[in-house]
Amino acid sequence: MILKFFVSCTAALLINLYAQANPLSSYQWNKRLLILTTPEISQETYRQQLRIIDNNREGILDRDIHIVRIIGDELFGTTKEYNTVKWGRVLRSLYQLNTENFTIVLIGKDGGEKARSNRPITFCNFFNLIDLMPMRREEISERRRKVDCKAPTTD
Repeated sequence: MILKFFVSCTAALLINLYAQANPLSSYQWNKRLLILTTPEISQETYRQQLRIIDNNREGILDRDIHIVRIIGDELFGTTKEYNTVKWGRVLRSLYQLNTENFTIVLIGKDGGEKARSNRPITFCNFFNLIDLMPMRREEISERRRKVDCKAPTTD
């Protein structure tokens, strides 16, 4: 009896510590995350990825993707208390994100890293990868629809 109590208290403490150490923990099992990092907002690879995102909003919503951005060290796209330099640095450390380059990281609903690139990625690649995941297959079956990617537009 005491052992069960100890184990449940320890588990609760570990979950609480994880949640405090990772501002993205509240998204786990609810959303897939796309983390975009760039040293500055004017970087061309970052801007190119934003254009690709804008062209695929419907597919992003259909796949329950939430977009988080780290510009310099500042975090954007989470709750207000986490949109700070402190939490941007925490995520950079947690996901080993370089401060000098553009990086895009896909995190699954299970919290695991699924893809990473230092170059802009078309959403056909992301959508194909996501659509093979077991949770996504259930979503397609339940929703009885799937939104395909749209080819990138040129500016």
